[in-house]
Amino acid sequence: MFNAYIKRELYRMKDIEFEEYWNSLSLLWQANISHGLGNDYSLRGKIPSSFEEFDKVKQLDLSQHANLEPLSYFANLEALSLSAWTDIDYTNLSKCINLKELELANTDISDLNWISPLKKLKKLRISKTSIKSIAPLSTLPELQKIDISETEIDDWKPLESIPKLSELYAIHCNTAIDLDTVSKLKNLKLLDIRGNEIESLDFIAALKKIKCIWDVDCNDSNYEILKTLPKLNQIGCRKEVFEEIKDWFADRKMYYNVEGKEITLA
Repeated sequence: MFNAYIKRELYRMKDIEFEEYWNSLSLLWQANISHGLGNDYSLRGKIPSSFEEFDKVKQLDLSQHANLEPLSYFANLEALSLSAWTDIDYTNLSKCINLKELELANTDISDLNWISPLKKLKKLRISKTSIKSIAPLSTLPELQKIDISETEIDDWKPLESIPKLSELYAIHCNTAIDLDTVSKLKNLKLLDIRGNEIESLDFIAALKKIKCIWDVDCNDSNYEILKTLPKLNQIGCRKEVFEEIKDWFADRKMYYNVEGKEITLA
């Protein structure tokens, strides 16, 4: 794996000019130059200034760096991680028009008004941010996976305007989940709502494509509706819920996560 290789090499070659070494890797397609390059933290935040030869790079991890100017050289960049950033330069970020995956978890990002140029984006993670409006996401026609865990989204309705949305992660949300909106996401295959108080599972009746739900625990303890989901084969739940529903799906192979323990029933 290249990530392990470059970390090992950079630690071994600490006395060599970092930029000179970096610029010799013209065939690079994946790079992790985040904050922890091995145990040598002297390289933290040092992004080379010359990237003209890096048109083959498709995956880039710049976690905890503070300079996005080099992004203009990554013409074919498809996956970018900026975890733990502050003061993100949206001007440079919005120029990455070939991005398919963008990781912005645990950053100080507060709005998404700059994101509309990223028309190819398929996967977006904005968990643990102060974002409240996701309206701009309705301009991204290819978006399939969204992580809005531990956020304070004030209006979930824009999710209805994302036709290809198939995976929604909304773990430990700081505001109540809009279950009415979730019920209208007809193409959902995975729904992760762990750590939220759910009164009833009635909202999932219309989600006939759903395959995976974490967790199904709810206050009214009525789980019969799970039987109406023809593609469901993965469930997260408490032990007592598992004991109640484990014999309901004899027609398929089921995968359960019961309080952290994985159980498979064929």
